[in-house]
Amino acid sequence: MREGNRGCILIVDEIYVKASIAYRGGQLFEYVGDCPGKIATTLLAENVTDNMGICALHWPQDTPLNSYGVPTLPPSLFPNVPASFIPSTSAATPRTTKKASFEARNVSADEMEAFNKLDKLDSSTFLDTLRERMKDIDVLVVPNDHNVMLPGLTTLRKVTRAARNLEDEKLFRSVFSQMREGNRGCILIVDEIYVKASIAYRGGQLFGYAADYPGKIATTLLCVMAKCFFGSKSFLVKLIPCHALKADFQFQIVQDVIAMLESCGANVFGIITDNNRVNQAFFKSFTVPDVSKPWIAQSPIASERPLFLIYDPVHLFKNLRNSWITEKTKSLDFPIGPTVKTARWSDLIEIYNQEKDSLLKLSSLTHASLFPNNIEKQKVSLAIEVFSEKTSAALKTCSISTDSCKETSVFLDEVVRLWKVFNSKSPFQKSRHRDPDRAIIDLTSSGEHQLDTLRKWAERAKQMEPTSRPRVRALTQDTAQALHWTCQCLCDVSNYLLTTDSPFRHSYVAPGFFQQDDIEQHFGHFRMSAGCNFYITAAEVAHTHAIDRAKLMLYHELETPDLTASSHSCHMCKKALTDGEILLIDDLSEEVAKLSSDEKMSIHHIGGYLVFKENLPADTSPSHPQSVSSYTECLDRGGLKHPPDELYKESLLH
Repeated sequence: MREGNRGCILIVDEIYVKASIAYRGGQLFEYVGDCPGKIATTLLAENVTDNMGICALHWPQDTPLNSYGVPTLPPSLFPNVPASFIPSTSAATPRTTKKASFEARNVSADEMEAFNKLDKLDSSTFLDTLRERMKDIDVLVVPNDHNVMLPGLTTLRKVTRAARNLEDEKLFRSVFSQMREGNRGCILIVDEIYVKASIAYRGGQLFGYAADYPGKIATTLLCVMAKCFFGSKSFLVKLIPCHALKADFQFQIVQDVIAMLESCGANVFGIITDNNRVNQAFFKSFTVPDVSKPWIAQSPIASERPLFLIYDPVHLFKNLRNSWITEKTKSLDFPIGPTVKTARWSDLIEIYNQEKDSLLKLSSLTHASLFPNNIEKQKVSLAIEVFSEKTSAALKTCSISTDSCKETSVFLDEVVRLWKVFNSKSPFQKSRHRDPDRAIIDLTSSGEHQLDTLRKWAERAKQMEPTSRPRVRALTQDTAQALHWTCQCLCDVSNYLLTTDSPFRHSYVAPGFFQQDDIEQHFGHFRMSAGCNFYITAAEVAHTHAIDRAKLMLYHELETPDLTASSHSCHMCKKALTDGEILLIDDLSEEVAKLSSDEKMSIHHIGGYLVFKENLPADTSPSHPQSVSSYTECLDRGGLKHPPDELYKESLLH
């Protein structure tokens, strides 16, 4: 430095660091200098070198150091370290062999290059192999000339838009016209899915406003799904955004759906929903011919045909567990023949505490199944861990089993037997599991045994209904009434389908058909399509539903619009615009008029920057109003530019 530059000032400050000890680069960063034995929390620049050094407890005294005083070897003085782990300071003995090439070391030739050639599969070989394997299946058609053209993104958007705009009657009339007459019988599954309250603009449409309260944002979507008899595909019929769903609004929507499906050739025999208060009032809105059987309503279209109203058995199965754990004493009284027994939740907790630390367990109980949070209460798998044969057997045979445990196990056995009836979906489950309780319902003795189980539980549910408030060792009133309702309804719908003379007669009835599983799986499909997100929006659901409608339309070979036709053309451009782009262009003049004077001044200023940055010709005499350029003129010191009129007007449109 020159002599004048050698004058300086010192800047002293602290920087906070994490209190820790670290070994890096042969040095230990550890204790503070002014308080020996304490770990440093700050570093003062002038004392840094005083607190760093070589630890004599981990390096021997003759450790070699480099020119900076840093050990060249890692620390080696540790307790119980073998001598072979300590690095040697002597020079290594040089090798006698010389370097050799890969070919010289291996007698056989390198096989990698040949393998890479075989690993590549040309398109013709791939299509030939695909055609050979799929020759007996009519779903896939591969042309012989190997020219397979996949649709582009624009084509897929046109198909989805066509499916979204396709009338429901035309779509579902085509669906039911391709079914056998017996398959046209169906039930409706009605449920809600919660969505994030938001408004989105996509494809020229606004998504998010509620249909029941116009002007308010939807928080749920009312979904109506058709599930057809004899294994036909289930499909979503209606999506209605709702803000606060009421029973009368739901009743009107479902009535319109039934009328539309009946006009398309379907025959609606029942409705399935959960047993919340809105759905209870919704079921009471139907006309009932026999007051003693409120679960058999009159069809709004064909008065001679019954309409069975069913509460979802899966929800009732979870409600049994929830009613048990929410009762004040966590106990339930249940009748078994002429006697009344008591099931106690504390017996399950005692069994769980007994074996929770053991590797071998008798029961299937977990902490989540015994102490579920609000989300876990919705999981069927956790309810099955409580109502399982293993848990019942553990209560009967464990070392701490008592008379109370045995009574609880009897209750579990009865609920497990009911669940097997509810969940029977195949005539082969009985033989596969060697369990007569898994039989389907038919006109044989095994079918009568299943109906008898449902009738017993219908009577038991009435006896477990609370007689006082707060309820004492009883189910909630909603659960007890819904359980009685559903057990009786399943008996009546089974008898009807087994004995009717119509084309919808069944040789057997699987009670597992009458569940909401299909629509719950469809809700999972919505959430997966939205990026595995639980809190989805109405726009995301509508977009996925449009894709599903397009698949249904193509599967049933409905006539698709001309995908090559341009939706917009003029002498100025040849670009095919979408409906949303056309709508946006039509509204541009109105949107520009909505811009405030401050926004116009900002756009003018940014346009001037573009002129300067891109070296564009500036406008020396702009025709736009003086108020627009006043902000730029206020900042101008001789170098700012004004945008030409064409650039300014185009910037307003963007």
